Amino acid sequence: MPLAEDITVPNGDSGGCGFGADWSTDGYREFGPVRVSVGIEQPSEDEPGAGTTLVIQTTERSRTGEFQTVSVNTALVRLEENGRSYPARFVDPEVRPNYSSDRFRQQVYRSEFPRGTGIAANVRLVFGEGAVTINGRPVEYPPVRFKRRETVSVYLFPCLPT
Repeated sequence: MPLAEDITVPNGDSGGCGFGADWSTDGYREFGPVRVSVGIEQPSEDEPGAGTTLVIQTTERSRTGEFQTVSVNTALVRLEENGRSYPARFVDPEVRPNYSSDRFRQQVYRSEFPRGTGIAANVRLVFGEGAVTINGRPVEYPPVRFKRRETVSVYLFPCLPT
């Protein structure tokens, strides 16, 4: 989970059914109407060859229908842990627009770090100059530290309002 000292972290479970779910796997920074979210995902046990996945999502709202030109180069993002640094590798070089309309645009970028990385108690993502650009200009994206989550969330279904 990202550290709130480094990045804005959404609070809790958006579905509202979680107890002990005051955590998030990603965080975001805003640059005017553009929100850039970053997160890391661990592979499941049935994916033994997979590495830790870097997910960067850009979201923009526009009142006029005109959008900024947002670009992410995940090759300029490194994962640091235990004194070592690992570059991100493209899993799928195609940018995936999650959702787009005349007033809202969202894109997802995914890359992977080598197998066995991202499991230390404390890791951080470091963004090189030009990793995130808006209208062709690099924006500063300071490092984001993550810590391993040691607690479990409990979900109750159906969700009943209290």
